[in-house]
Amino acid sequence: MIDIILPGYSDKNKVWLESVASELKTENEVRTIYWNHWSDFHKKFDPKDKAIDVIDVMLDDSANLIAKSVGTLVASYVLLRAPEKIKKVVADTIWHEVGHYFGLDEAAVQHREHERSTE
Repeated sequence: MIDIILPGYSDKNKVWLESVASELKTENEVRTIYWNHWSDFHKKFDPKDKAIDVIDVMLDDSANLIAKSVGTLVASYVLLRAPEKIKKVVADTIWHEVGHYFGLDEAAVQHREHERSTE
C-alpha cells in the first residue's frame, strides 16, 4: 500500500506537500508528487496526464490519495482510470477546483465559498 500526496498547482504548495509527508503517521510507503512546472515553467500541466503518471507510480500496489486543490482533480482522474487501485481519498478544497473546472473564475469561486460558509 502506498500513500500518494498530490499538491496544489502553485510551487508554494511544496511546503504543504512536505509538511503532510513528514507529519503523516502511516506504515505505508509515502510518495510525494512534485509537479514538473515548479522547476520549469515551460512544462505543461495536464491533470489527465498527471493521473496517468500517478497510476504508473502505483505499479501493482493499491494506494490512498491525499490531495489538495488541483491535486483533487488529478485524484479524480486516477479514480476514473483505476478505481480498483484506490482505497481512500482525502481531499482538501475539492469544491474550489471543481468550480474552476466548470468555468468559474477565482472571484466567483470565492464568492460562492463565502455563501456556502454562511448558510
